[in-house]
Amino acid sequence: MTIGARIQKLRTDKGYTQEYLANQLGISRQAVYKWEKNESRPDTDNLIVLADVLGTTVEYIAVGNTVNAKTKRKTPKLWTYIITIILTAIITFLGTILYIANRPVSFDAGACGGGFETAVFDQYADRLVADNHFYLTRDYKDRDIISISPVRDSRDVKYEGKAIYMSFDIIYTFGDHSSQTEKISFVGERKWIQNYKWRIVEL
Repeated sequence: MTIGARIQKLRTDKGYTQEYLANQLGISRQAVYKWEKNESRPDTDNLIVLADVLGTTVEYIAVGNTVNAKTKRKTPKLWTYIITIILTAIITFLGTILYIANRPVSFDAGACGGGFETAVFDQYADRLVADNHFYLTRDYKDRDIISISPVRDSRDVKYEGKAIYMSFDIIYTFGDHSSQTEKISFVGERKWIQNYKWRIVEL
C-alpha cells in the first residue's frame, strides 16, 4: 500500500472529506488530493499533524509500520481496562465495608461461634467500669473506695438489631474492708465486628 493509499484509507475510515482534512492541516484540498494520488508527499510537519488528526503514527503513514499504528490504537483500551479493574476493586472493597458495618449484632454472635456473651464481657467490662468511674462513685464520695470490680458470672448479654444490651454486677471494695454489690447496665451500638459504642443506662 502506498503512502497515498494509506492517507486515503485512514481519512475515509474516519469519515472525513478531503476538504475537512485540508482545513485541519491549513492546506488546500488539492494538496490532499495530490497526496492520495501519490503526485506529491506531505512534509514532516504535515505528517505529524496528519498522524494526530487521523489517529495513527507518523511511521504508519510514511512506511506502513502497522505494529506502531495498532499499539497507538490499543493503548486507550489498555488504560480503560486497568481503570475498570481498579474501580471494580475499590467499589467491591467499599461495598464489603458497608456490608459488614451494617450487619446486626447476630452477625458477630455467629462469627464468634459460641461463648459470645463471655467474649463481649471480657472485652468491655473492665473498660466500661473505668470509663464510667465518676458516675459509679458519685454516691460514695464520703467513702474510701479501693476498687470497683465487675463480676463475670453475673453477666447478662442480649442483642437485637444493631443494639447490644449488657448488665452485670460490680463489687465496691472500701478502705474499711467492707464491700457492696450493685448491678449496672449498658447499651452498645454496633460499629464493626465486635466493636460497639457504649453508653451507661442510668437507673
